[in-house]
Amino acid sequence: MKRATEELEEGEWRACLGDLPSSELEEAKAALSGVEIDVEENLDLDRMLRALARDTATDESMAPSLPLSSRRQFEKRKASAMARVAREEAERRLVEEERRRRERRERHRRSPLRFLRPALTALGAVAAIMGASYLAWEGRALPGDQALVATSAVILTPSGPTGFTEPVFTWKADNGGVVRLEVVDPVTGDLIASLDRAYSPVRFSALDRRSLLAEGRVYRFVVMDAKGEEVLAESGFTTVTGGEGAPQRAGELDEVVAQCESYLAEGRPGDAWMIWAELTSDEKSDPRQQALKARVLDELGG
Repeated sequence: MKRATEELEEGEWRACLGDLPSSELEEAKAALSGVEIDVEENLDLDRMLRALARDTATDESMAPSLPLSSRRQFEKRKASAMARVAREEAERRLVEEERRRRERRERHRRSPLRFLRPALTALGAVAAIMGASYLAWEGRALPGDQALVATSAVILTPSGPTGFTEPVFTWKADNGGVVRLEVVDPVTGDLIASLDRAYSPVRFSALDRRSLLAEGRVYRFVVMDAKGEEVLAESGFTTVTGGEGAPQRAGELDEVVAQCESYLAEGRPGDAWMIWAELTSDEKSDPRQQALKARVLDELGG
């Protein structure tokens, strides 16, 4: 049954329009004054207001502005949507980078040259040592621009989620040569940190930092040739919410094993490798630590 809007109770108005400020509620009542509606069939007074506005020949410039509370809700939803789109784009790039990394590893695994690479690497190292020894015997130092330069690399850490905002950057270069490393924001493309003529491993404190890493953010770790002209390897990593600081190993060896196993269980093999790398040479030779190393490297795909 239709009723005039003047007969509606206060509770019916608020059920239809929500918890509006009193001034805005009064404006809505005034706009619908003299209108008869069937409350049982249609409680959406906001829709009636819009229909009434369409049927009324008025100048759009005379229309009242959107209420402040509605504008705030709109801006809040807009900001939330934009942030979600940025996160989804960063995650999409991360997935794509991981896919390309797996494809490169698969091509390397199938290549017949992979069996020759260790021998060529060893020959290159022997030649470099003999050259350096000859120069030393002649009384001359090895020039800086003649240092070994890496031509391919595989990233170990950080990769995937990490609980450290000051991680250790490690990679395998084909000949142990120098590289340029960069940390990039994948969303903005901004360079976060970098280091020229770098050898693995590199602590975060050694980087030429532009800014500190933040928790709950996605970054891209890029290893380039020494001139910074060619990308040798790249991998995305995410600093988990609540993550902070640099890797700190536990005290005893049994505690180190438990610490690394907890990281493996959380899907953070990169963090486990950072902790294992903190061991001394004697500690690393322990059978338990050797078994742990094999597990961590298997998780990393290194």
